[in-house]
Amino acid sequence: MRRKKVCFFAELDVSALRDCLVALDIDGTLGPHGCEELAPGILQQIAILVVGGNLVRLVSNNTDSGRAKRLAAILGVEVAESAHYKPDPRALGDVPEHLKERPLVVIGDKVLTDGRFAKRLGARFYKVKIVRSDDDPWSVRTHYALDWLVRPFFRYTAPGSAGQ
Repeated sequence: MRRKKVCFFAELDVSALRDCLVALDIDGTLGPHGCEELAPGILQQIAILVVGGNLVRLVSNNTDSGRAKRLAAILGVEVAESAHYKPDPRALGDVPEHLKERPLVVIGDKVLTDGRFAKRLGARFYKVKIVRSDDDPWSVRTHYALDWLVRPFFRYTAPGSAGQ
């Protein structure tokens, strides 16, 4: 079986996504763990998603909800408000009834959390490369290593096929 090639979120072709509810991870996806600033390519990707009529909701397991709210405000998107963590489907927060009919997409860097989250939601999962930092704590690095070990056993959508 041939492995799918993954790319960074900033390189993912999101232009084909239309009228979806997009659950978007922060740490390792939009920037390194604990990031406060986002690269221009990330801002452009979010703009493409929003122009496509998608509702983008940041969903993070990081306990710093203030940071998630600050990033959501910068990006002009929602942040999931929940006491639950991925892969629990309740981590997506309350979704109004009229939005529950939209196709659901999860974009993230880890199959153990984001991939399982997508599976439990019945969503399509787009696996992206991890954005790392030399300052990543050893616990985060350990989680990345575990994720790397299980990745070959998990199905995800290949980059460039966002509309399929």
